Amino acid sequence: MLEIKVGGVESYDDSKQEFVIIGGTPIQLEHSLVSLSKWEQEYEKPFISTTEKTDEELVFYVKCMTLTPEVPEELYLKLSDENIQDINDYINKFFTTREAQTEAFRGLLAQFDGAPTSMKGLTEDQVPAFKALVDRKIAEKLAA
Repeated sequence: MLEIKVGGVESYDDSKQEFVIIGGTPIQLEHSLVSLSKWEQEYEKPFISTTEKTDEELVFYVKCMTLTPEVPEELYLKLSDENIQDINDYINKFFTTREAQTEAFRGLLAQFDGAPTSMKGLTEDQVPAFKALVDRKIAEKLAA
């Protein structure tokens, strides 16, 4: 989850030697399958793609991610460049983590007899052996 402050006044903090936002309205956001689904239902195309999004599409995705109830519509128009950067960093962090998990998972699958490319490729008989492999690999990592 990410919390941003929207609509505050930017000021310079001499003691910290950095710009800070004073005031503003906190909004809690969560990048999730639900928010992706809402966005994709509205625009009828995948959110995760190399295609550039319009400002309207990006603001709508922020609305889809919003957990804070009853956020005034005009507040979304006050998103600062810093807010947008924080949101992008949050989403990119999620994808970086997800990509690392996927690569680790693929590595485990490659070590498994029959080498399926996904869990879908495992037969019902293979699942217990694969789970045992995963447990063994986790135990090895913890012991290291």
